Amino acid sequence: MTLILDLPEEIILLIAEHLNARAIYACIRTCRSFYYSFVPRLWCDLNVKQYKREPIDADFVRDKVHLIEAINYSTTLTDDYYTIIYPRLHTLRLDTFYADEKEPNYLQTKPPKKVEFARHHPTIRKLIYHHKDSIPRQFWEVIESYWTDFESLEVSGSVEADAVDIFWKVCDRLQTLYFSDLNLPESMPVLSTLSFQHLQDLRVKKYPWHRLPIPHRRWPVQLLEQVKKSERLRRLAWDVHDVAFPARMIMDIFAEDCWPNLHQLSIGDATCSDQDLAGVLRAITSRKLTAFEYVNGKFGPLTYKCLQDRYFGHLQDLNIGRCIGVTSTMVQEILMECTQLIDFDAPHVFVQDIVQAEKPWGCLKIQTLVVYIVKQPDDKPGWDGRVFEQISKLRRVCRSFYSAYIPCLWSNVCVKSYKGEAISADLLRANAHHIETLTLSPSLTPEHYTIVFPRLRCIWILTYYRDKKDSRYLQVQPHHMVQFARLHSSIRELGYDQIYLLSKGFWEVVESEWKEFESLELSGTVNEDLGEASGRCVVESVLFASLVSYFPKTSPSYRQSASQTFRD
Repeated sequence: MTLILDLPEEIILLIAEHLNARAIYACIRTCRSFYYSFVPRLWCDLNVKQYKREPIDADFVRDKVHLIEAINYSTTLTDDYYTIIYPRLHTLRLDTFYADEKEPNYLQTKPPKKVEFARHHPTIRKLIYHHKDSIPRQFWEVIESYWTDFESLEVSGSVEADAVDIFWKVCDRLQTLYFSDLNLPESMPVLSTLSFQHLQDLRVKKYPWHRLPIPHRRWPVQLLEQVKKSERLRRLAWDVHDVAFPARMIMDIFAEDCWPNLHQLSIGDATCSDQDLAGVLRAITSRKLTAFEYVNGKFGPLTYKCLQDRYFGHLQDLNIGRCIGVTSTMVQEILMECTQLIDFDAPHVFVQDIVQAEKPWGCLKIQTLVVYIVKQPDDKPGWDGRVFEQISKLRRVCRSFYSAYIPCLWSNVCVKSYKGEAISADLLRANAHHIETLTLSPSLTPEHYTIVFPRLRCIWILTYYRDKKDSRYLQVQPHHMVQFARLHSSIRELGYDQIYLLSKGFWEVVESEWKEFESLELSGTVNEDLGEASGRCVVESVLFASLVSYFPKTSPSYRQSASQTFRD
């Protein structure tokens, strides 16, 4: 019988490629033979300095250079690391950790050292550059002249103005481009001279939480206009929060029969309409979409219908978990009809829809399933077993959320997190019986304030800075708040941080109906004619963050009465 120790070294190395670091460590400790077989794989991809840890000594790294094929340099490494030569290096990652900026060695290595390092490593095929310094022209000239096998670039930060032309010439011959928070000049005539004939993967992203004011202006749109010449493009990702997704231009590009091989599409523009998104999907030249991701937007019926009619038989990766408008019925139909699905991320599906479906799930190849399976109060006994029976047929699934976890997941709910999309009113209503602590925001719809939460004890109504830019901001009027307060007499704690005024009717409801009310945290404005009503609300703890005119200067009787109430 052949043992694993009898296998050729080449076969063992192939096995090692499919093992994570923890498994490789275990193999190394097994025996001397495994040690010598698996150590090269352990050093193959090296992270010199991990987050909040000391870096590997430069001399120790220098002793293992013949094993290293991919390496990660952080911004706090010294010049000594940039003098090491790696004869087999094909992937270079220059990353930045958030905590690096506080260290004394932050960006100690200047650009000339990086230029010299690039000159000594012509074998590099992939570069990830996330250091927050300005990239000089000499660096790109070295890449253009020396890196003959270079094919993939991921870059963020700034490109110096005099280096823009050589930067785009480097990009013109690559297969993969990923621009993340990249700062470029507004005028770039060099773009019109490029064809991007080799480009297969294009991703352009700018995150709204980026601290630097980096306006994208028009260069991402100009880039798309030139990339349409590429016949090899397979993947397009657009998540630029300050430049709208050019849906009409994309449809025109497809109308010219461009991008015949495109089959992966990712869009992160929440302002894209349902009609435009459906139009883009309908116009795809390849007629074969295997991966679709839509982040932070509204997933409408037209988009869903287009996916269902054209691509359900091809989809392998579908990510709509952060969209609003996705219904349980949609999710159930996707699980039934997308037979090629491997990765699926969706908001929720009801137990009732799973049990009462006409046929079982057809996605038997699925490996990653991220979806809340929601149990409702009126579900019949035995339905849970039928749901788990359905899940058990997914033999390859690695990750899932089951209905058994729902009560603990829903006990404390933030309906709309900072920069995130709101939980739909239907999903919130279905799980209202689980919720004890609830956080609402002023950019929700009035429908959210009509839901009754029978176990609610603590309510937070908060304003985020970005809420003011939301089209739904302050749709909820004071009378909606009064009605919500009347429906929830069991509330014990209230945290309120809003811009508009609290009405007198609200405080009257709190005074008369909230019998167990005991804690108040308030930030905002109270009208002078409400001082007496709000002062009568007996609370055990009051935290005034930025309370304006709570004790009106023109009403000393209210001030005296309220002060006496709180002293008592």
